[in-house]
Amino acid sequence: MAYDLVPNNEMDNFRIGNFAWPALLEVFGYLFPFQNHGAKWIYNPGTDKRFKEEHDYPIILSNSGFRVTSAEAKIMARMTRNYVSVQRTLDDTHYNRDVPITAAVWEMKWPQKVHIDWLEQFEQFADWAERSGGFKVY
Repeated sequence: MAYDLVPNNEMDNFRIGNFAWPALLEVFGYLFPFQNHGAKWIYNPGTDKRFKEEHDYPIILSNSGFRVTSAEAKIMARMTRNYVSVQRTLDDTHYNRDVPITAAVWEMKWPQKVHIDWLEQFEQFADWAERSGGFKVY
């Protein structure tokens, strides 16, 4: 499964993986009134009219046409580039392979390194988002 991002202009759609998209959303989570703490979302649908009361999860994750404005898309692009530049400086100790999955967050090395192939996709997303004129998430 993947997310299809449909631009507001005549560009091609952008496809991003169903694990990579939520990870990228955490990079610029300040744009949206929710945050992931472990496996639990803290979500307040009343803070943005694009979120609907009948959902108990962030609707941007539901593949239902959530609209991202042009200004938000440009901010996402900038934050994604910043994130990728930090990620490229991390050595392999930031994978936390030797730390048990049950370990407390404070026991893990921060920031955690993501898959190298995600970084290339994130860079492509940043270029695409900047030129998209905003987009919808399907």
